[in-house]
Amino acid sequence: MDGRRARLIDPSANSLPTLTRSSTPATSHSGRWLATGWAALLGVGWPLAFMISMALEPAPANPDAAPPVLIELASSALYAALLITVIAAIRRHPGAARAGVVTGLIAVAFTVTCPLSGHHMFGLWWIGQLSVMTMMLGISVAALGPRSRTTA
Repeated sequence: MDGRRARLIDPSANSLPTLTRSSTPATSHSGRWLATGWAALLGVGWPLAFMISMALEPAPANPDAAPPVLIELASSALYAALLITVIAAIRRHPGAARAGVVTGLIAVAFTVTCPLSGHHMFGLWWIGQLSVMTMMLGISVAALGPRSRTTA
């Protein structure tokens, strides 16, 4: 186990090869990773923005109304996009920025259509929620840019 037999058979095997650390990750898909700052902004920012928007939202105008199936499907898509964004950001995968854009588009669409559908009334909460969601969408779009990448 200690290589003694190999040294007896081949005396030139007395020197062990030196191992060098590779600068590229073994699981690199494209060789480009999301920079740590962008990954933190997306991985922490999106869940925080979602919690803020839920806290700002008032009680619905008609709380007993059942939501349409389309709204339920869109809500599931929003939750899935949010989860994918966070997981990809934790892994610093470049797909986190794309997932963040999808999350932002769905969230902004929900924010805009909510008062239009009669679910809530317009108010300051709406301006705050729209601001938070639009800001996170902008951060996600900015994370798509070439300066947000690091070459591994």
